[in-house]
Amino acid sequence: MYTAGACATSRAVGAFLTRHAIPFTEQNIDHDAQARAELLARADVSALPVTQVGDQIFSGTFRDQREGIARALRLTGGR
Repeated sequence: MYTAGACATSRAVGAFLTRHAIPFTEQNIDHDAQARAELLARADVSALPVTQVGDQIFSGTFRDQREGIARALRLTGGR
């Protein structure tokens, strides 16, 4: 998951993944130039956080991402 700053949506996505026991790595692009370069190479997005599940990219608010992440991880209920 690519994040920047103190973002409530980033915390919500992280909590969702943790609640479902899904391991993830958070990369803060404010502090990691390599992570920023990777993000720009992988996704043409302007909203953070960006969550990558396999080859799928999700961005925007947690509400925008939740259903897609749940499908990609084959979780039931999306919660």
